[in-house]
Amino acid sequence: METVVIDTSVLIKWFVDEIKSDSAIAIRDRYIKGELSLLAPNLILYELLNALKYINLHNQNEVERIFETITNYGIEFCFLDTELANKTIEIAMTSKLTIYDSTYVALANLKKGKIITADEKMLKNTPKEYKKYVKLL
Repeated sequence: METVVIDTSVLIKWFVDEIKSDSAIAIRDRYIKGELSLLAPNLILYELLNALKYINLHNQNEVERIFETITNYGIEFCFLDTELANKTIEIAMTSKLTIYDSTYVALANLKKGKIITADEKMLKNTPKEYKKYVKLL
């Protein structure tokens, strides 16, 4: 089964109608059908809630329901351990990526998967040796 790391730029499109939301929803639907495995660093939950707050399209109850929905999907949320931290630091220190973005790339690398993102800047700033793990939505 294909392993896919999703980032917040993809996850937010499940709940906010934006450019390429249909592509993000197609990834969700493939996951639901059991065609791929989805995972993300647990920081995606904080980033999602923050994005929903600042997009300001949902009230508090709706944001709470979105959080509950996401956690019920069964996505594998990975916590920062030494291996993930070390790979994240290595990628961030050798690139223009933030620690946050580097975590997604590191997770894809360690899990032998790919990251799907709508963030073109992430792809641009990913070190050459890790670009094979990053795919634009």
